Amino acid sequence: MPQKTTGLLRAIGYWALVLLAALVFGFAISVLSLAKCHAVFGQTPEPPPAIVITLNGPQAAVTLPEIDVTLAEVCEILADYNVVHEHGLMSYLRYFGLTIPETKTIYVNADVSHEQLTETVIHEVVHIIYNRKGYDTRGPYEDLVETKAQKVYAELYGPKPPTKENCTGITCVEVTK
Repeated sequence: MPQKTTGLLRAIGYWALVLLAALVFGFAISVLSLAKCHAVFGQTPEPPPAIVITLNGPQAAVTLPEIDVTLAEVCEILADYNVVHEHGLMSYLRYFGLTIPETKTIYVNADVSHEQLTETVIHEVVHIIYNRKGYDTRGPYEDLVETKAQKVYAELYGPKPPTKENCTGITCVEVTK
């Protein structure tokens, strides 16, 4: 086989392996998290209403209780969790961050600006705080977590003007102090 073809096949094989690993990794996280919720609560907990965002159409409202993010909690989380600055795979998956409570690991995309990295750490810390209180914040709760993370970021660093980067899929959150 010619050298060019062999290199192309290796590259295709590499990316296929990366994609397969990402799919297996994501599936494993979902199964483990669901199993943990069932083991701890007997079922997935239903959060009480507090923050309400109504999705387009007749779907049910998605809610999470309001929480305070304290410096003490952030310090405890950062003492308990490993923060891994990941190059490549996170960019390929288009993730800024990912938290795995079972391994106490926060993965952050190292291929972004320092400002975005800071926002991502805050976002992942908010996930962990809710998780410690017994709430599953994946899926439809992602926008609520992002809203809270933006408020915390604004409290620490001041408000940011709305941009494409700080708008969620449902609404653009204007942060005021």
